[in-house]
Amino acid sequence: MPGRVLYRWKGKMCAWLAASMLLSGCTAAGVVPAATDTVLEDSVIQAEESLAEQGGIASPALLWVVDEEHTLPRTYVPEDLTDIGNGQYLAQEAAEAYINLQRSLDIDGGEKLEPLAGYCSWEEQEARIKERARAYQDQGYDEERAATFASYDCGEPGSDPFQTGLCLRIVSPKEETEGWLLEHAAEYGFILQEEEEACVLRYVGRIHAAAMKQLNVGFEGYMEYLSAYKSCVVILDQRTYAIERVSDLSLLSSPFLEVYGDNQGAYVVVRAQED
Repeated sequence: MPGRVLYRWKGKMCAWLAASMLLSGCTAAGVVPAATDTVLEDSVIQAEESLAEQGGIASPALLWVVDEEHTLPRTYVPEDLTDIGNGQYLAQEAAEAYINLQRSLDIDGGEKLEPLAGYCSWEEQEARIKERARAYQDQGYDEERAATFASYDCGEPGSDPFQTGLCLRIVSPKEETEGWLLEHAAEYGFILQEEEEACVLRYVGRIHAAAMKQLNVGFEGYMEYLSAYKSCVVILDQRTYAIERVSDLSLLSSPFLEVYGDNQGAYVVVRAQED
């Protein structure tokens, strides 16, 4: 995991670095190995050019908050969507992690997880809202009020975190399996979010999943923690990592393992600490 390139923009290895890349409320940033100041400076220019060429966002979106205030554009589609069964898809890295999680669960005698919802496109979200609006119209509401109620129920298109391809809703498992997931999901980069009659596995990567487990917070709580305190330290596989939230990548001088855009005007940097 540390030092591994999770994503590259086509033709440009360093294009993740554009500090000013905001498109429809999303920061475009990926994950790269340690870099020097010279590479950082050159990469900002390369990233701006790459975004102009592609006309969209290219990022694993691991730490993006996606909601009514931070929406994804219609054009956002994760690369390498992978079939995980039951007609559901996840971004490739999340899919591979999920498959490995299920294998370990099988070995430990757990039940087969049943996916209900994975990647959800902008168009699918739009169709969901229209279907809900028609249902309200069938109940006698006028078109305008039906549309308002439907948007309130479903959220606007682009506000569903399932569009990132990193979230998977599953049928609520039995108590023993749920306990196993609470104990082991972070080892595969997932956090578990409980819903009524269902659960959501959200892929955030092993380091951040370990940090959330250590802090005993969910995804939103973790991002709020980093926003308030700017850093935390986590131990994973007997190694210590410092996680920092910074607003200006050009100020970085010491090596780092990974950096993620958080789509709120800042970046989350992971460093390995010396023993």
